[in-house]
Amino acid sequence: MAKLSQLLTLERMLNAYDNMNFYDAQLANYQAICINGLLDITIAKLIRQLNSKTPLSCRNVLVANFETMTKTAHWLKCRLFTDLPEAMGMALREKIVQMVDLLKALMVKIIDVDEFAKEFFERLKKRYWTYKTTDYELWKARQSKLTIERLTEYQAELTANMLIMGILKFDEAPSGQEMEGVDMEKLRKKLKDGKVLPEGFEMECAKLRRYSHWEGYRFVIDYKLLRKYLYCIFGKLTSEQHIKMFEYDVQMKQIHEDIERLRKEEGNTEEMMEERKEGNEGIKNGTIGRKKLNLKKLACAIENCQKYFWGNSSYGVVFCVCRDDYEVEPNKSAFENLAGNLPYTKKLSYICTENTIANAFQNNPIFNENVNNWDSKNPMKRIIKLRDELRKQLNS
Repeated sequence: MAKLSQLLTLERMLNAYDNMNFYDAQLANYQAICINGLLDITIAKLIRQLNSKTPLSCRNVLVANFETMTKTAHWLKCRLFTDLPEAMGMALREKIVQMVDLLKALMVKIIDVDEFAKEFFERLKKRYWTYKTTDYELWKARQSKLTIERLTEYQAELTANMLIMGILKFDEAPSGQEMEGVDMEKLRKKLKDGKVLPEGFEMECAKLRRYSHWEGYRFVIDYKLLRKYLYCIFGKLTSEQHIKMFEYDVQMKQIHEDIERLRKEEGNTEEMMEERKEGNEGIKNGTIGRKKLNLKKLACAIENCQKYFWGNSSYGVVFCVCRDDYEVEPNKSAFENLAGNLPYTKKLSYICTENTIANAFQNNPIFNENVNNWDSKNPMKRIIKLRDELRKQLNS
């Protein structure tokens, strides 16, 4: 599909007019007539693409200029609009506003292509991934003993190298609050000793936290969230970056498979022990977490707050409150086991089954943040309501 090249032409025409150091009413009138015709063509093309049932790609617009071209002020700063007679200038300004609104709507349509983007990346992965043996498999073959600790270190090293390649270079700069969530000291302990990290690496880590979370020992990228970013900027990435991205995905899947295998083989690993502790043993002891949350009180709070639940995924809020207010071990599968065996006295409308918490995190990235920070993240009202009601019940 052709790009909207008229946008560049329009931008050049307005800049050319601004660079003239004299005023000529007739020349301004001719320029206005040409720009008006160009705007009509551009607006018509935008409307056709918005109404099209064919899936669109980032190549439908000039993504490189999107940050400026979707700002009305970028276009209206040209002195042509003030040099023209008031009525003519006003008519042109209205068309500029209409064009910018349509351009924004087109980008929203392009971004909101979840299933199409998924298929798009799967096809690209098949095209790029032609190797039979990964670097991880070679590294694994050289290990005298494979341990979960070594696998988590390899995960960190692999992720750091992926970020250094600049995969998230075009993402929005992180806020100060997002930067505070990056623990560089903890990360450096996982990386090779003396590894040199480039300037701005901590900012790239803060960006990645928007799309990732930990599930036990596994570092998980939420591709449902990341996919939209990648889909919009894919043309800006080099072929080397494309390949690096897919290599990362394949190797991480291999690492996760080995972590799960080791967890099952090593029944005495720390994570397995935590699951047992937070599950049946926790119920027997009557409390969980470093701050000793009473399990009967937790069961009662869940029962009394069922009217604020909207589905099984609501248990994600319960998990986060326990994690942040009572320092309960942030182990999703262990918490699911715990929540399913609490001493309830009433029938529940919603229950916490296997993978409930993981799915809740996937659909609500805000759960990766501390519950005290949720209000500033513009969350759904029902999430805040349930958090507050749970806290009232647990503190009563």
